[in-house]
Amino acid sequence: MNEKAKPVVRDSYQAGLSHVREAVISEHFMHKVNQIEGLERLNNANFSQKAMTISSTRLVETLLPLLNAASNQFALQRAKAARRRASKNFRQYQVSSERDLSTSDVITEVMYDRQFLRSASENVSRAVLSRKIGKLVERREPIHMVIPALPFKCATPLKCRGKNPDLAEVGFLLSLFELSKTVDLIYSDALGGSQQSMAFFTVVSDGRRFNEFVLEPEDHISRYQEGLRQWISDLSITDYVRVEDYEEILAAKLPPGLRTKKAGIRKDVYHRYLERMNPLLDTDDMDSSLSMAIKHEPDPETFYAEGRFVPLFKSLIYTIHFKTLSDFVRRHGECFEHVYSTLTKHIFSPFARLAASDIPLIEACISDPESRPSVSQAELYEYLRRSMLRQAWDATMHYLSEIRSDRDMELDPISTCFPQAIRWTIHAKPGQLAMQSNPACGMQVQPWHGAGVFKGAGSGIKLCALPSVLAEHMGAIPVVFPNHDNGNPMDNQPLFYVHPDLEFSTLEDFFSLLMARFTRKRK
Repeated sequence: MNEKAKPVVRDSYQAGLSHVREAVISEHFMHKVNQIEGLERLNNANFSQKAMTISSTRLVETLLPLLNAASNQFALQRAKAARRRASKNFRQYQVSSERDLSTSDVITEVMYDRQFLRSASENVSRAVLSRKIGKLVERREPIHMVIPALPFKCATPLKCRGKNPDLAEVGFLLSLFELSKTVDLIYSDALGGSQQSMAFFTVVSDGRRFNEFVLEPEDHISRYQEGLRQWISDLSITDYVRVEDYEEILAAKLPPGLRTKKAGIRKDVYHRYLERMNPLLDTDDMDSSLSMAIKHEPDPETFYAEGRFVPLFKSLIYTIHFKTLSDFVRRHGECFEHVYSTLTKHIFSPFARLAASDIPLIEACISDPESRPSVSQAELYEYLRRSMLRQAWDATMHYLSEIRSDRDMELDPISTCFPQAIRWTIHAKPGQLAMQSNPACGMQVQPWHGAGVFKGAGSGIKLCALPSVLAEHMGAIPVVFPNHDNGNPMDNQPLFYVHPDLEFSTLEDFFSLLMARFTRKRK
């Protein structure tokens, strides 16, 4: 009987996208969600009728301290668990017995806790990571961890109702705090106490990598980052989590020659994609277009039947801002959410057949609403659908070019900027650790692709993220600031939703439920 081969552990960063399995975007669920029968957002009247309000004072004085206390308790539990697991796994640290384990070994075990680490396979061996941490411990330096994440709120109508970070982002920030706090507890104890935090995370907010080709406004990104920093302050975790901007970090820390090389890679890869993929797009026959894209894409991902380009393309349809659609809605006074939902639900199926001679008339109609009677709604929608597909197809090529401009570098740019830091990631890859998240309804939704939702999980209650349209379709209750609240930065965007599997009458009842059942366990 043959013994099952163990997976090879690659301890260092590997340049180049894996052609077997390596995710490049944190959302592949939205197109499937959008096909749910009867799926739609609450209209304004029903939303206002269903929503509950929470004052900024109640948020800061009651809810956030409750969440913070749960996170601190969770960190204590994980520190104890790390010591037990290190003793069990001592051979992986290349020592002869558990008595020979070092502080760096126990800290390393924290990072392999499945409450924090998503991937069951090792992208870095425990022994290699422990040696890196050991050098910091010898010098009594804090353990710095870094993760690119939290780009901007994808405020497209089906994902969330606003552009501000909400409790979905709070849950993510608390995850980083919990990991940092757990390491700090073990490290500080070994030092006999410390006046400073001995572990912290830098979040590299990377929205400015992508905003130009998804048309996300600069002020949205700035406001989002400011909102993240405010949440960090309100949660009292400033010693453990900080936020910096991707472009500012690269401008300050990446050598000019590497920045030039990165820009050159991005330009070259985009032209290769343009040459190979652009001729494959036929908006009249998307089934053929997607099939040909799977067959001919330059960077295939064989683990998935649809490869890499097509899932990314489908994801970006629900991420980018569509210029022609926005212009049409503005000029014609249409309901943006309704038109967006209708078009995306039928994005791969034509509304009408258009001849080349129809295009000038439709474009004139979009520019001048008074001429609308000469063009049918089906023809207008078909023109918009085609425009959306072309924009999303081009954005997909730009997105992959930007990803390749990092992945084709001999050294990861973020690790180059932070050479002593432990590199975490949303997507597992060699030499990097993938952050665990809270799945819900069978989906791994990152906070910037949805809204915060409190949902029952067995005997507990978890804070997770779901698309707002799905939460509302399920009957979740939105919780918002009152309009007159002076501390309201949310513009009627929900702070969070409460899933209908949690029964309560008032917010006081809900807080009582949280105090009794809220858990920070991911698994």
